[in-house]
Amino acid sequence: MEFKVKHLKNAKVEAIIETSKDEFAKLQQKAIERISKDVKIPGFRKGKVPVNMIRDKIDDHMILSEIIDTELQKWYENICIENKLRPISDVKPEILSPSPLKIRLEFTVWPEVELIDPKKLKAKKIEAKISDKDIEKRLGELQEQFIEWVETDKPAKQGDKVEVDFDGFDEENKPLPSAKSQKHPLVIGSDMMIPGFEKELINLKKDSEKEFKITFPKDYHSESMRNKKATFKVKIHHVFTKKLPEINDQLAEKISQGQFKKLADFTAKLKELMQKDGERLAQGQYEEALIAEFAEKAKLEIPDVLVEEALTSMLENFKHDLKRDAGLKFEQYLEHMKITEDDIKKKWRDAAIKRVREELVLLAYAAQEKLGPNDKEINKEIEDILNGIQDKEERKKALNYYSKPNERQHLEITLIIRSAIEKIAATSWVK
Repeated sequence: MEFKVKHLKNAKVEAIIETSKDEFAKLQQKAIERISKDVKIPGFRKGKVPVNMIRDKIDDHMILSEIIDTELQKWYENICIENKLRPISDVKPEILSPSPLKIRLEFTVWPEVELIDPKKLKAKKIEAKISDKDIEKRLGELQEQFIEWVETDKPAKQGDKVEVDFDGFDEENKPLPSAKSQKHPLVIGSDMMIPGFEKELINLKKDSEKEFKITFPKDYHSESMRNKKATFKVKIHHVFTKKLPEINDQLAEKISQGQFKKLADFTAKLKELMQKDGERLAQGQYEEALIAEFAEKAKLEIPDVLVEEALTSMLENFKHDLKRDAGLKFEQYLEHMKITEDDIKKKWRDAAIKRVREELVLLAYAAQEKLGPNDKEINKEIEDILNGIQDKEERKKALNYYSKPNERQHLEITLIIRSAIEKIAATSWVK
């Protein structure tokens, strides 16, 4: 028996299994003996038929199938053990010669990864600094949450809110679909309407009417309306202007729901929280840059099978989010966007390759450094996840989910990757 192994591109392996005439004859004889145990011939009990009597009743294809069914898996395992290969895909057999037997196997293996020393990474950590302007901006954003809309007889300006009737018509003066509304609330400058629409409302007063022409943008979501000219008729029912509350002790107490009575105390706490958020963001950006550089400088082949798995995972997450956030089925989205699933996969392929590359590199580093959680740490992570779920039914679903061996293994991989990122960041920081 001869095994020849050849490494192909993208972590694929080709193995040729070849038998000599004598070896193949022995394999045939054993196969016939096994098959004979199930052959029935009148006058003989099952399994007691002499081998020489049934040879003519068995075709060569049946014998070959019996050999492959019995021996192939053992040969495959021997090849992997002898060559220290870790397969990550199903094996694809191809019979090159039926007699003597010659088979070609192709499968994907876990790639070898050549890592660089994390201390050689050049990514820099940016120090988070919260300035007075940052505090002022955040206070302004919080102030906006407590605005009052006060009706005015003055002309509408940028930032005002209006209640408007509008009706859209095409160039043949036919009503446009989904281009009509009454007392529609709209903040001028919010860019909720097609480009140019909101600007036409500036300087209009209560009870004002206006007619104007506008062209739909070339990238408008409805393909039939792209670059189309339309006429809109509008009537303003009300104009409201913002009334911002003063930034003072009273507002601080309102924002903090009574936790802080003084603006100075609230501002100090706000700065502290913003500093912590800034540090978390800076750390996240630093780790992201480190891992991107670490993975890019590593040497490895990217298995196609893992890229396809990543694309499938990305698509499943997208389908879930689409249904949850927009109430759309994936098929409806494809029809609306006039694209196919293959178009999306092609667009996302580079991102999938980057994801796979980074995960392989991080797992290789974790193995090198012997990083990874024990059962107690995995259980603690599951407990933390469950404690963050308030709904009892959802918590029960999550518990069942993480009770499955595959999902627990996925969580373990996540924790391994997390520990690898933390160690790389700590190692790179100390230079």
